[in-house]
Amino acid sequence: MSKNIHLILHDKNILKGLILLSIPIFLNNVLKSLHDLVDAIFVARMDGYNQLELDSAISAINIYFPVNFLFLSIGIGLSVGAVAIVSQYIGAKRDDLAKKYASQLMLIGFIISLLIVGILIFISDVVFDHHLIALAMGARGVGLDFASKYFLIRGFDLLFIFPFLIYQSIRQAEGETLKPVLLNVIAIILNMIFTGLFIVVFKMGVVGAAYATVLANALITPFIFIDLFYSKKHLRISVKEMKLDHQTVEDVIKFALPASFGQGMTALGFIIIQSLVLSYGVEVSTGFGIGSRLTTILLYPVIALSNVNASYIGMNIGHHNIERAKRSYILTRYLSLLIMVIGVLIMLPFRYDVVAFILGNNTSRSYEIGVEFAFWFLLTQPVMAIFQTFIGLYNGAGLSKYTMFLSLLRLWFFRIPLVLILMLVFEEGNYASIFYALMISNIMVLPFGFYFESKIRYEMQVTLHA
Repeated sequence: MSKNIHLILHDKNILKGLILLSIPIFLNNVLKSLHDLVDAIFVARMDGYNQLELDSAISAINIYFPVNFLFLSIGIGLSVGAVAIVSQYIGAKRDDLAKKYASQLMLIGFIISLLIVGILIFISDVVFDHHLIALAMGARGVGLDFASKYFLIRGFDLLFIFPFLIYQSIRQAEGETLKPVLLNVIAIILNMIFTGLFIVVFKMGVVGAAYATVLANALITPFIFIDLFYSKKHLRISVKEMKLDHQTVEDVIKFALPASFGQGMTALGFIIIQSLVLSYGVEVSTGFGIGSRLTTILLYPVIALSNVNASYIGMNIGHHNIERAKRSYILTRYLSLLIMVIGVLIMLPFRYDVVAFILGNNTSRSYEIGVEFAFWFLLTQPVMAIFQTFIGLYNGAGLSKYTMFLSLLRLWFFRIPLVLILMLVFEEGNYASIFYALMISNIMVLPFGFYFESKIRYEMQVTLHA
């Protein structure tokens, strides 16, 4: 039994384990966020462009994120399935089944990533005049040119992100959070170096940022498979196990499909929101993106705790220690809420300086909008802390259908209708409807989260077949 598995299943100090295992994931998320900000910082300072063109370039990067999230939703669903299945089998001391499912999840992920990349090439400016998704989202003029090039290049990144997501989840399921983080940190650092090199030295512009991301992720991918096939301390996958059978596919669909569908519909909703934001102009889109990224940084420690808690819950359910699973969830919720409240109080007065640093000015309309969006986003971050702990609970318990329901309710039942209604209520050109809808929808979904929480029975969702 590894040290981390002992920590999850037997150590008396649950809070210590949650924090220790969350730290690597948190640091990784912070670095990833800093990388995203570095992209914006370099693009905002490209030579030879006026302010509107620079805003258009940043907007092109911003609107890609929900599109990327849409196609990543399948990989995220598979990773949710990997955590639930592998952690419960490890907790039940069935490493043979954990190995089998981990191997086949990796194969499924690779096949799906190939299919998605093929689709993205077909709808890009390789075949059409512009990327069809960027065009549908409302990008026009120089912004559409930037977006088309950026979307095409970043699409190839999925070939490397899918394997990493599944690898990370396999290791997370057995309590190993450090090694995936180290590989991701290396990729992020390489990404930052390549971004500066391609944009500043080689003057490649927006496409330089896209190439930097793809190249950095490609370079760490071989090390992912070396660890998965040859690790001496952790679960290994096997080529022999990569033979899909009816039972395995059925179980993977059971765990992964609800999460994938929920994430996909959430991403589609975000695409609609981004399109509505873009309809107010590139300055609003740029400010919205910067404000959103700034406040997302505060969510990272909470997301890290939620991910680790999913492993605690899944493994302890498999080990038939229900009280320990419940206790880990309660501790995660209160700790997440405390961290978020402190973070919001610290971030509120510093939002002006941070937005100015990213954009390189404190006088543009994008700066004013970014500061304004950051304020409204920050107000509901404590609510989002509770939302994230729900997600960890549902996924760890193997009931990702509740994750799907909660995500769909927040976005499609509350947020998008509210945006559309408030756009009619507010005068034309007043983008305040966007952040009011964000705040209200985050709050209104909470009762449903508590309702689904009451439905969790902490029962094994996997079958211990031979």
